[in-house]
This record gives sequence, structure tokens and C-alpha cells, in this order.
Amino acid sequence: MLKKIVKKWVESGLRLRGYELKEISAPMRGYRACLEYAKSRGLAPRTVFDVGVGRGTPWLYDAFPSSKLVLFEPLAVFAAELDALSRQYSADVHRVALSNAPGVAEFNLNTGYPTSSSLLDMDPRFASFAVKVQGDHRFERQTVTLDTLDKLNRYEPPFVLKLDVEGSELDALEGLGSLIDDVGVIVGELHERMVDEQRFY
Repeated sequence: MLKKIVKKWVESGLRLRGYELKEISAPMRGYRACLEYAKSRGLAPRTVFDVGVGRGTPWLYDAFPSSKLVLFEPLAVFAAELDALSRQYSADVHRVALSNAPGVAEFNLNTGYPTSSSLLDMDPRFASFAVKVQGDHRFERQTVTLDTLDKLNRYEPPFVLKLDVEGSELDALEGLGSLIDDVGVIVGELHERMVDEQRFY
């Protein structure tokens, strides 16, 4: 009982000073909290790149309502969502995939979980996802580099970059070129569901 009282007292004292007590192994508390912390430290992007939009990333858009929003989504299955987001946020929409070189790439469309579609093959260990990929649902899409695209559009730095490209994050980052110097924060979703997925470690 005394231990709980002391812990509560310590937590209250820390909270008054803008800190909190938590276990070292406790997970991060979500994207919103991380972005709010970054903003409190001076993050103020003029342009936000959402790469791999899917159905949208509301926590990202809400965090930077006055920033120019630029959306990248190569999957036609999300066309209606992209149109709606473009109208709602006055966003620029690019229906291409980002990579480290311009060209054409072949996607594997995951028909059951389209947000898990990828340039890579699904690892069979993730059968609950992989079983949804049916037959020859492969299609080609244009790839561009972000630095090349920026030269045409002249997006204003500093940038925030969100990457959710199902295992091809390093290729997209390589395509930043010198723009990497103007990126304040990179937010990414990393997992190990794909065969030959690029690693950050």
C-alpha cells in the first residue's frame, strides 16, 4: 500500500514538471504522441510526404494542419480514398511508387489486405496474410525518385516523411538524394513479413 502511495506521489510530481515515470521496456505510446513531442522540440514542416497512403493517415494530417500535404499511392484500389483526401486537404496526389530509380516495377496485389500489397513476395510464414494473395494479381506501376519529383514541383522544406511501403523503405529513402538534409522526421512502419525485405539493422 505504501509503495503505491509513493509511486503516485512521484508520478504526480514528475507530471507537474512535464515528465512521466514508466518502465524502460514500456512501448512507445503511438504516433500522435511522438509527433507532438517532436513539435514541442521545434518540428514545423512546410511539406508532409505520405508515402504509401492506403486509406489515409489521419494522425499525420492532424499533426500538421497548415503543412502542404503530398500523397503517394500506386494502388488503384485506393483511388476513391485519394480523391477524397485530395479534396479534403488540398493535397497533391502522385499515383506512383517511390524508389531509388525511375522506371516500372511489378506489384503483388494482396486482394484481402490491399494495404499489404508490395513489390516483394509475402513470407509464407504469414499465412493469414499470404493466403489472400490470389492467382495472378500482379500489375505494373511507374516508379520515381522523390528528389526528381521535387525538382518538378518545388516542395518547400523542411519536410516530414511517412513511409509505409511494405519492405521497400530503403529504396524509397535512397531516392531522396540531397533532400534527406531537409527531412526533420521520418516515420516508418517496419516489419518482417516479406521475402528479402530490406533491413535497417
